[in-house]
Amino acid sequence: MTDTKPLLRVNARFDHVAEEHLRYIVEHTGMNVSDALKESVAQFYARLRAERAAPFETMQALGLVGAWAGGDPDASESVKQVVADALHRKLGPR
Repeated sequence: MTDTKPLLRVNARFDHVAEEHLRYIVEHTGMNVSDALKESVAQFYARLRAERAAPFETMQALGLVGAWAGGDPDASESVKQVVADALHRKLGPR
């Protein structure tokens, strides 16, 4: 499936420092200006998404969600019963 949206054409004004940074990137990576700017936008986007990610998304990205085998997959929904059962096993009936 091909993207039918027209390409976004950008005409940007850079100050001297930004221009020098872009020239440095282009010269030291061999990328053309368009690819260097696309990569810069992609990196900024990824950083911003990571900063604003919900806790679940962050834990998922870190590989912490679903990282351990075993256990009760419904424990978070039945935590009171799970704790009560564990205490009953450890301490006996009260």
